[in-house]
Amino acid sequence: MTKCSIIQDLFTAYISGTASEDTRALVEEHIEACEDCRNKLAEMQNRVAEQLRENDAANINVLKTMKKRIFRRNALVAAIASVVVLAVAFAGYWFVYHHDIPIEYEQGAIRVEKRTAEMTFEIDGIATPKTVNILDLVINRSFYSSYGTSRKIDIDGAETEVVYIYLGETFYSRWQNKYSDEQLIYLAGVGEDLSFSMNYFNYPSLPVEVYYLIMPLDKVTAMSDDDFYAQRVNGVLLWSGTLE
Repeated sequence: MTKCSIIQDLFTAYISGTASEDTRALVEEHIEACEDCRNKLAEMQNRVAEQLRENDAANINVLKTMKKRIFRRNALVAAIASVVVLAVAFAGYWFVYHHDIPIEYEQGAIRVEKRTAEMTFEIDGIATPKTVNILDLVINRSFYSSYGTSRKIDIDGAETEVVYIYLGETFYSRWQNKYSDEQLIYLAGVGEDLSFSMNYFNYPSLPVEVYYLIMPLDKVTAMSDDDFYAQRVNGVLLWSGTLE
């Protein structure tokens, strides 16, 4: 093996920096005097440098791709987190302000009263004053919603209007003020053979029974007359009588 071949075998270690000091000195001494080996070393160094540049470019592209993926993942995580936060906030808002909770019956705070009032009705296009008997649901506490259903039931051969009502509250209305000034929900009224409804029920001139019943009233409404009337044992009788 010629001396040039031996020196050229050392180029890889020389370029990579793994050659010993003596080996480096030997290579440098040789290429100073040998133009052919000096050119081959320069060519080899250029190839190595080009390969390093290509590797760097590839690594940069990989890093850019990873960065984009990380950014997209973080953006997706942030979007999901925002949706979850908004959903939780909305659920909390709805639960506090709109979640309907039935109000338990409280004697004196929830009652039905009959009263007489002067009202004006349009009869044949003419405003006509009438004295009427009105049935009021009287509430002396805060509430959020009111529910009611009624049905005419044949009781011992006499037709009777049976009414079930209850009130609902939310956590907000409960915290805001449990007790309030007296409030009225006009249930219905009758006067001089004129039946009229002011809000929920239209009572003719017949016996009426009003119960406070905490129960899904849509289920009650779907019951037979016997089952409908039987639900009164689960409620509190607020008023019974006739409006006339």
